[in-house]
Amino acid sequence: MLNSTGTPLVLLVNSEEWASRSFESILKPQGYVVLKAYTGHQGLGLAQKIRPDLIMIERRLPDMDGGEVSERMRELPTVRPSTPILAFTTGALTRKERLALLKAGAWDVLNPPFDPEEVVARVECYVDAKRDTDAAMEQSDVDPLTGLYNLHGTMKRMTELLSAARRNGRDLACVVVGPAHIEGNPAAGGEAGARLPEGVMGDGSEVGPDVTKPLADMMRATTRGSDAIGRIGDTDFVIVAPDIDEGGATRLAERLLEALEEHAKEDESLRTIQLKAGIYAVSRPEAGTNLVPESFLTHATTALRKAQLEGNGLRILAFSEE
Repeated sequence: MLNSTGTPLVLLVNSEEWASRSFESILKPQGYVVLKAYTGHQGLGLAQKIRPDLIMIERRLPDMDGGEVSERMRELPTVRPSTPILAFTTGALTRKERLALLKAGAWDVLNPPFDPEEVVARVECYVDAKRDTDAAMEQSDVDPLTGLYNLHGTMKRMTELLSAARRNGRDLACVVVGPAHIEGNPAAGGEAGARLPEGVMGDGSEVGPDVTKPLADMMRATTRGSDAIGRIGDTDFVIVAPDIDEGGATRLAERLLEALEEHAKEDESLRTIQLKAGIYAVSRPEAGTNLVPESFLTHATTALRKAQLEGNGLRILAFSEE
């Protein structure tokens, strides 16, 4: 997945080739990379694979209305609330149509004739604002899509819980949950140890907000208030559970997998998803225990990866030094 780093990335969704070339000729000399889609469905498909800095959508597309595309873009995990969407039209636009586009999530609406300097000025303004917001988000502790801890927040909370476990001589467990299969499973003909591509479940299906958000809600409902829950990747979640040993962590993982099956009966988006879990627990660690949050998370993640590579029979695996 392409991230919003380095060269600014613009996704242009437009069926008119002359307009696409016009915007591309305006933006490319200013250092922007322009990726083009010619239908609404193509644009949505591309937006799931990249993390654009700005999206430009034509009002009238051959398969979808530009407003509908804008609304559906806003639902994608790769399109943050800070991602600017500019709607444009190559023809006349009524006040009602303009308002509809703005209400659908567009930040601005451009009308012909397109003044190159004005287009560049608007794009630069919106992209700068988006990147400033993203920089601030990277320093936050919360994942914007799910409301759970992000990796940064997870590590901070894990540090606190591990320190408390050492001070009070209490158990602490880490459960990492992810898709049942990953690319690189030798049984699937992949290279052992290969990582799962961002945004793709092990069975090849894409992970959108219709899956990620329900998964997060399910985990929140299944765990305790004292547990810290984080989203540490597009496909992986972590639960840091105080006062639980390895047996308790195994039972927690079992409850999560069972909860998925129950939620899938009512939520169609979850029916094709299968999960596995890796666990790691420490029993009453002493103050001098040489265990840092990074290794705590790594051990549980290693157990998950081994379970994923083992095939369908093994659903939950505890970390072992062997």
